[in-house]
Amino acid sequence: MIMKVIKMKIVSPTIPKLHIGMGEDVVVLVLTLMLALGITGINMTFSGHKDRLLLQHGEVGMYEIEGSPWSVIYFSVSADKPVTVCITDENGQQMLKAGSGMCLFLAEHVTHISRIWRFPVKGPLYLVIIPEGEKSPVSVEVEIRSLMNTW
Repeated sequence: MIMKVIKMKIVSPTIPKLHIGMGEDVVVLVLTLMLALGITGINMTFSGHKDRLLLQHGEVGMYEIEGSPWSVIYFSVSADKPVTVCITDENGQQMLKAGSGMCLFLAEHVTHISRIWRFPVKGPLYLVIIPEGEKSPVSVEVEIRSLMNTW
């Protein structure tokens, strides 16, 4: 099994540090805005990545994504032939490289899937795309965005 590993760092939103003086008004404004958005249930997008892969028979696409433990990502995978999509952590990624597998989320035989997923407490998140069965190449489009859920 050949792995195409794509490493990326997702920029997670941060709340400004409270400083004594003029900055307090800004912090209060930001927190008020976040509270208002939370009441309405709006998702805010902070960074994104779109990619196109051509996976040959026996190849696996793997995105190593770093982010904050409390943040979430939105991902969408579209393929011209069925693929298996797996989300895993550091332990599962090591198991996949060894030939077995452990997925926190698994979708088999899909040509399109979209999900929102929370980062693990420690370490990166891995989005793994495995072509199914056919000897011909599989064209895959991947979109990954950092979100802050306010609900």
